[in-house]
Amino acid sequence: MTPFDPAKTIRLAKTAAYGVWLLFAPLLIIAGLTGAIQAFYYEIDEALNPGFYNVPVTTPALPAPELIARLEAVHPELKVWYIQSPSHPGRTAMMTTEPRGDNTLTNDTFYVDPATGREVGARLWGECCLERQNFTNWTYEVHHSLTSGEIGRWLMGLAALVGGAACLVYIVRGARRRDRRSLTGAAIALPLFVIAVTSIDMNLADEVFKPVVSVVSKVSPDVYTVRGRMTGGFGERRLSYADALRIGTAEGQRRGYGDTVGELYYSYGYNFYGMAYGYRDPAGLGNHWLYFDGATGQVIGGRFPGEGTAGDRFMQFQLPIHSGRLGGMWTKTLICLLSLLIAGIAAASLVQAGWRLRKRLS
Repeated sequence: MTPFDPAKTIRLAKTAAYGVWLLFAPLLIIAGLTGAIQAFYYEIDEALNPGFYNVPVTTPALPAPELIARLEAVHPELKVWYIQSPSHPGRTAMMTTEPRGDNTLTNDTFYVDPATGREVGARLWGECCLERQNFTNWTYEVHHSLTSGEIGRWLMGLAALVGGAACLVYIVRGARRRDRRSLTGAAIALPLFVIAVTSIDMNLADEVFKPVVSVVSKVSPDVYTVRGRMTGGFGERRLSYADALRIGTAEGQRRGYGDTVGELYYSYGYNFYGMAYGYRDPAGLGNHWLYFDGATGQVIGGRFPGEGTAGDRFMQFQLPIHSGRLGGMWTKTLICLLSLLIAGIAAASLVQAGWRLRKRLS
């Protein structure tokens, strides 16, 4: 029997780890480059497609239910499930749709003049590739799932796990050795580790992130999980968008969230309405959300920034950190730069591996 050689085992483990890193390095390059773009999604998209966002200021905006009704009247083949209200005069309202029946939609995202309901732009979410109307949405899908559905989502999640593990190695090494080189590596790895952790939540929340966080502190189930556990069905939809908005506005005022509903949607699969109090993607932890049963109008859940268990509050930080909107423009800039750094490190490691291989073969 060959005697156990700890040094050899360690070398083999390091070689295997290096091989795994190189295997996922191309995905980290893609994630870094597309992540840098997504940090400034709205700024880039508006620069490419100003007509999607800006309209002349004429009369006050129509209520969201009226805008939905007008779009569905023009496009009977679709049904609106989400509307984003304009944050100020001169901005469009945005609606996303799904097919009615077996219809196939050529466009599923619409931009309308909020004063008239007139359609000023439309596109199909995630459509390939580099045309100006598709670029930002397509790069979002690449960033999240390589445009490959569940398989791509898992691959990007695994890439985040590999990147996080690599950062952790450098952080631990810096804490142990405390020499200049190791501490520099740890200082660089620390913010990248934070990005990797948030990436795991974005891609593998239910499979990995929430179960791990729940070991330390309970994470409250979201509305989809709660509805999915219901055995008696979700009832029939009895509330119109106008009914839901009226109920939701009153409830928001009662709770002190204000009377501005900036986002409104209806889940056809789970029969409930969701609405955000305030306009989309503010700095900080985001808006308060409430969810209302589509049959009874009763509150069935919500999202309450800064509230809940320690696990809930920790989860609430993940998207604002990952997107860069936590502190506004400066954090978005930081996330953009860190994303480019991730891509650069991964690319450099591939170049270095190629150089080493070429040297061995020569």
